[in-house]
Amino acid sequence: CLGNLYGRTAASCNDNRRGFASINKMAVVKQIRSLVFVGNFFLLDATLGKLCPGHVNVRGFGLASLVPTGWMTLDDFESVDVLNERKVVPKLGSRAYFSEDCTGTYNSSQYLAFNLLGKSLRYTTDLSSLGCGCNAALYFASMRHNKQPSECHDYYCDANNICGQSCAELDIQEGNRYSWHTTLHGKEDPTGMGKGYGGGGAGWSGPRQWSFEEYGPGAGCIDTMKPFQVSAMFPADQDCKLSGIQLTLSQADHACQLHLDIETYGKMDELSEA
Repeated sequence: CLGNLYGRTAASCNDNRRGFASINKMAVVKQIRSLVFVGNFFLLDATLGKLCPGHVNVRGFGLASLVPTGWMTLDDFESVDVLNERKVVPKLGSRAYFSEDCTGTYNSSQYLAFNLLGKSLRYTTDLSSLGCGCNAALYFASMRHNKQPSECHDYYCDANNICGQSCAELDIQEGNRYSWHTTLHGKEDPTGMGKGYGGGGAGWSGPRQWSFEEYGPGAGCIDTMKPFQVSAMFPADQDCKLSGIQLTLSQADHACQLHLDIETYGKMDELSEA
């Protein structure tokens, strides 16, 4: 099922690669090269405190540590902030992983494996500061079972083979205040099947399940200048296989909600086994 998928959060700004008018894929996230061990296997407590941003209390699961990428290139290192065990604040160019613990070394067996099959994930997001070309992403991939350190030296993998290792990927959120994409990817399917609103370029157009009157700054359903709520459901069929993803965006004081259903992707079995 989805028990092997790990969660990661990231933020980036870039105006190239897929040509999104509003979002760019994780492929354009500023890559931070890192080594498996920090400081010749040793870290001072003060340094570790800076490199390990803290824990997040995930309701229904418990405390999850955040492990940022880029420990060995501290000049370029961008961590994330964790506030009161409730809020994760990614910085532009950062990327971090949910883990059992943050020790100062990268270990794929420590990355969390949320079992989401038949369950739902709910959180609040704030995209008000992200304009065109920026991407705040929350997504899952089978990084826990990737035993190759990859070119990023932190066992990173995704469907775009960013660090030289490919794996199945489920994008809950890739967005900014003008766009939102939710996408399913098989291991070797960088395009995947996605829905949402926004993006486009020469010769192609991003999804248009919604309109700017429904999603965007000042929109009637989701005003992206204010925080809003995300609910992602992962229904299973009678064989305990993922049958799709059902996404709902809602916002206080707004009666209408926005929905996305992705149910017919050909790589659903691969995602179930991830």
